[in-house]
Amino acid sequence: MFAASNEVSRDDWRNYVEILRAGDSVPGVQGIGFAKVIQPDELATHTARIRAEGFPDYAVRPAGKRSVYTSIVYLEPFRDRNLRAFGFDMFSEPVRRAAMEQARDTARAAISGKVKLVQETGADEQAGTLMYVPVYRRGVPVDTVEQRRAALVGWAYSPYRMNDFMTGILRDWHDLQGESVELLIFDGPHVSQGTLMFDSEPEHARNVRSQFYQRRTIAFGDHLWQLVFDNTVATPGVSYTLAWATLIFGALLSGLLFWLMLSLRTRTLMEEQAQELASHDTLTKLPNRRLLDDRLDQAMAASKRSGRYGALIFLDLDNFKLLNDTQGHEVGDLLLIEAADRLKSCVREVDTVTRFGGDEFVVVVSGLSLDRSESTAQAGIVAKKIRAALAKPYTLQIRREGKAETTVEHQCTASIGLVLFSKHDASRKDILKWADAAMYQAKEAGRNLIRFYDSQARVTA
Repeated sequence: MFAASNEVSRDDWRNYVEILRAGDSVPGVQGIGFAKVIQPDELATHTARIRAEGFPDYAVRPAGKRSVYTSIVYLEPFRDRNLRAFGFDMFSEPVRRAAMEQARDTARAAISGKVKLVQETGADEQAGTLMYVPVYRRGVPVDTVEQRRAALVGWAYSPYRMNDFMTGILRDWHDLQGESVELLIFDGPHVSQGTLMFDSEPEHARNVRSQFYQRRTIAFGDHLWQLVFDNTVATPGVSYTLAWATLIFGALLSGLLFWLMLSLRTRTLMEEQAQELASHDTLTKLPNRRLLDDRLDQAMAASKRSGRYGALIFLDLDNFKLLNDTQGHEVGDLLLIEAADRLKSCVREVDTVTRFGGDEFVVVVSGLSLDRSESTAQAGIVAKKIRAALAKPYTLQIRREGKAETTVEHQCTASIGLVLFSKHDASRKDILKWADAAMYQAKEAGRNLIRFYDSQARVTA
């Protein structure tokens, strides 16, 4: 979401988390938040900005001078226990900081050790853990540890109360496996009361291990947990052999590991789906305007480094409104999907095809020649290929409820505007504006035409 946005507001974050619906797949998740990095000289401005949003008592805490601050600025759902976390500097606490630094330096998710969450109120306190994912400034390199540290904006994160989290994962564990199975989870490589994260049978006295005792080490995000299984019922009355017991407990262990991994994998898939929704058009599956900004910035930066020209092609489908008005939006949607497929077939995988809005599309072509005249010719070839592909007849088949399948034949051309960009050009906004102007010149000149925009000669044929 951050990679596809110029700025992520509080409302954006709330909508993003609501789309994830994380609680449906990962029961017990306390919330999903964002912690921002704040340099000491930015602290006063940052505090004033958050207070101006309607939080007059906001402050980064704990107070005190530090070389760098972080603050939980977003956390959804923003109510109840989660309000206690607003403004907390997690980087000020060693266990959290270790996980945050690990995520920052590796560019991967990291899980903290055992902590007491700031959401705890003193009643029914539980051990906690947090998962962090680094967020870097878009458009900057993050290939080395030094680059990642310099590019860090903050962390997306989730806090977990372990009893709530594990109860949600295990669900009807006892009903399925019997009341005699106890599961304990310990933080790190050592088993002790101080490292205990979760106990499914806290009332059970563990003075003596049963013959069914099992202990396994698992790793999440390079962090170790110890899983201990034991039998809570005295063993003399058990009628099956140790071999059977080992088999059963092995199955239980495999089942629990499967559900733990599945829960975390589901969470990852949900985040990927949400990112897809935030950066891609839902109809054509093409990148949307948010992602276009990022791709165009990258192409412009690459052009400045290499000296090679890039091109932006802005096109609008001719007479598309007529199809919508006469055949309905369902047919119009089918044409947009087909047009998107044709556009993708006209360019390389490294190029970007975007649905800009309605029946407008933008294509970013990078890595053209070092010579402007040659680059103009190369871009023109791509534009002509696109014009020819879109001008071919469309055969659209639609099935409406209660009716037979209908075939609609349609002819649709495109008006195309094209602009080159290089290290001498202006901003992304200017490039889009110039290409848009050239496209409208093509439309006014009779449609199904290509017009180039030159910063000196303006629009040319």
